[in-house]
Amino acid sequence: MMTIKCLTGDDNYKGSIITLNGVRLEKVDGLSFSYNANEPSTFNIEFTYIDFDVTPGALGKVAGVVGAVKNIVS
Repeated sequence: MMTIKCLTGDDNYKGSIITLNGVRLEKVDGLSFSYNANEPSTFNIEFTYIDFDVTPGALGKVAGVVGAVKNIVS
């Protein structure tokens, strides 16, 4: 199983989570790093999968739960 968190810069759309089932990795290229502009590290993956499920807006819901727990702990 592979989970992909799709982030956006849109305040109205919090991103989604894609869950892939039956994943078989075929090729993973090396990571490339950028230290100039605080850019994310990148790499390429080739894979096959059997099926997938998309949960739109899931990242906003998860962030709300994490924020609530953080307030309780503080």
